[in-house]
Amino acid sequence: MRETMGVRERLNRNPRLAAIVVAALLLIAGVAVALQFSDGAHAAGMASDKAFFTIDDGATWFADDAAKIAPFQHDGKEAVRAYVFECNGKRFVNHLERFTPEGHKAAEAAIKANQSRQPADVAAQVRLSGAEVKRPGAKLWASLGDLTKSGPILRPRCPGGGGDAKPVEP
Repeated sequence: MRETMGVRERLNRNPRLAAIVVAALLLIAGVAVALQFSDGAHAAGMASDKAFFTIDDGATWFADDAAKIAPFQHDGKEAVRAYVFECNGKRFVNHLERFTPEGHKAAEAAIKANQSRQPADVAAQVRLSGAEVKRPGAKLWASLGDLTKSGPILRPRCPGGGGDAKPVEP
């Protein structure tokens, strides 16, 4: 009689398989969270061809074409994507997003290769490996694909605590 081996026993006996399973689960969770929070307007069901951007680390923001791949030059300064939320009647930038130079090139190539899709949606495909996020005022950017670092940044926090942060449409 052949003894059946449970999943746990199989993973315990094969650490390489366990590592692959854990990595796959983290990637799936990271994709789900990043796609949900990386585009606050779409996560809330809003469809807009505009997005918010900032040139002063989120102190102020402006609306521009959502298809623009940040960073880009605006009024002689580097503009990055700003995710604006409202909490208790107050609007605030929860986090900023930009593509790395490599990610910027990959997003541009994806858009050129797939003209039938919305540029912002195509760029979203390369966000996990080529974009980084940070809170306004923070010095360091975190890779969007590194869920342990980017996950807490992507979760909206109401200034002063309390309340339910809702994304603002440009």
